[in-house]
Amino acid sequence: MGVRGTPVDQEMCLTQILRNLQPTCFRKQRVFVDFQRRDNMRMGSFKRYLQCGEDRTSIFQYLLTTGLIDYSPQMDRSDLWKTKGQYAFSISPHGNGLDCHRTWEDLILGCIVIVKTSPLDFLYEGLPVVIVKDWSEITEQNLEYWMTLYHNAFTNPICRYRLTNEYWFSKIRAAAAPFTLKNAKIFIFKSLKMRSRCSTF
Repeated sequence: MGVRGTPVDQEMCLTQILRNLQPTCFRKQRVFVDFQRRDNMRMGSFKRYLQCGEDRTSIFQYLLTTGLIDYSPQMDRSDLWKTKGQYAFSISPHGNGLDCHRTWEDLILGCIVIVKTSPLDFLYEGLPVVIVKDWSEITEQNLEYWMTLYHNAFTNPICRYRLTNEYWFSKIRAAAAPFTLKNAKIFIFKSLKMRSRCSTF
């Protein structure tokens, strides 16, 4: 996928590409596919199958029958980002776990990302993510409907903010707030006190 770079290098490259991308509603109304689909244990396909219940090769073969997807051979990362940025939709199957870096990359590129439902669905609240129960939901009619919902995926300031470090840091801080040092000490004290009482019986 190209020469490895530092996070800063990758962000600079991505920022440059974003400047030249069209709004989502003006892009190709098709689905771009770039996920690994080699049926090879060394590539992790078998591991993914065991963990997530689906083999990516099977997913890809089914998607081909829809006539709604485009795909290309492996390419340099920057070229891949530029290509993805020409499409309104992308697909991000589960990776070695339920989450996948592709989901977040594609969101930053302004794609409407189609994913399979999982316990992580709540993470996509307020984002242009279509959560399906079955890949058969990817139809021309549904693509048109999803476009009406997320036509401004690339320009909506609320969506864009939800892709920033600032947004996720605020979520983490809010979740951690009940567990401040003071509250943690109180919790530990109460736990030890309860354990002491139990040990007397």
